[in-house]
Amino acid sequence: MAGLAWKQAPQGGSSGEDNMHTPTYHSTIVLEQEALNPGDEAAPGTPGSGENVCGHCRARGIMEDGRACPMCGGTGIVTAGIGGG
Repeated sequence: MAGLAWKQAPQGGSSGEDNMHTPTYHSTIVLEQEALNPGDEAAPGTPGSGENVCGHCRARGIMEDGRACPMCGGTGIVTAGIGGG
């Protein structure tokens, strides 16, 4: 997200500075990307996709042997395409 901030210029001094406002630009870019699991059909937030239960572990997040499900990463949820076309 980029933003614009205004900073007041210092007052006083013999140079005749007045109380003008000087723009100071600040920008912050935050990139967060969730890792995709093998069972995901799309990245989270992709238009036309949504959360669905993992069919590999039947939404439990763990396999019969107690290990985390390799398809959903242990969450029991995958990102799947919705709708048709």
